Amino acid sequence: MNFDELLGKFQEKVRDNALLWTIILLLNALSIVFELTSIPATRPFSLTDISISYPFVEAERYDDLTLLFLSIMLPIALFGTFISLDNKNCKFHRFYEAISGFLFGIGLSMIFTTFLKVRMAKLRPDFLARCAPLLKKGESEIGLFTHEICSAPFGERILNEGFKSNPSGHSSLASASMLFFSLWLYDTYGRKSHNKMISLICFSPLFIAFDVATSRIYDFKHDYYDIYFGTIIGIVGALIGFLYIYESERDNEDTGNTILPV
Repeated sequence: MNFDELLGKFQEKVRDNALLWTIILLLNALSIVFELTSIPATRPFSLTDISISYPFVEAERYDDLTLLFLSIMLPIALFGTFISLDNKNCKFHRFYEAISGFLFGIGLSMIFTTFLKVRMAKLRPDFLARCAPLLKKGESEIGLFTHEICSAPFGERILNEGFKSNPSGHSSLASASMLFFSLWLYDTYGRKSHNKMISLICFSPLFIAFDVATSRIYDFKHDYYDIYFGTIIGIVGALIGFLYIYESERDNEDTGNTILPV
């Protein structure tokens, strides 16, 4: 099957399940727009607060592009690779089912994560480095101050990001992606296998999610609470995407039904 045929079949499936794909596109598009354009709420802060006094690290272990590659592009490529190499039938339909559930889970996780980050206005551990406050001569450091005293040496965008600590977007995206991928691997290869080691290997992608999450601690971008909250959101998104979208799509494939009526 060439690329044009694949694209045509994919478009046909999307039309057959138009409401589902409208929701998938809206969830992911709104998450991106919300993340890039929304100005977060702010809150007063203390210049003597140790919890927000960590240095600003520019060279993150997982920058945004690396995260997007690991969490979105790589799993999609691996779905296609594994499905194309096995000896099972209905390869296109299986790929479509995986992508539908995967992108739904990602979109659901990220829309909640980005909304909460903007509304909660929790300060990042490196907030004071982003702020670089300028006090008037003789002004005391004691008390609460607003962002108006910030000189923002790294720019206004970096300063605004300092108010978006909770929940962790990296943890949410990585956990949603890697948990869904692990569940898919287990459902495809591990569930019917008599070799327990294969079943365990199916969940090895979770180590990537763990590494992404913990890196946010030593890069001083989040505290433990941010990581936990983001991870929980990602887990819930992945489970909904897998149990409700992926498995329902697979169960309905033989009947010709759609998951969401149009």
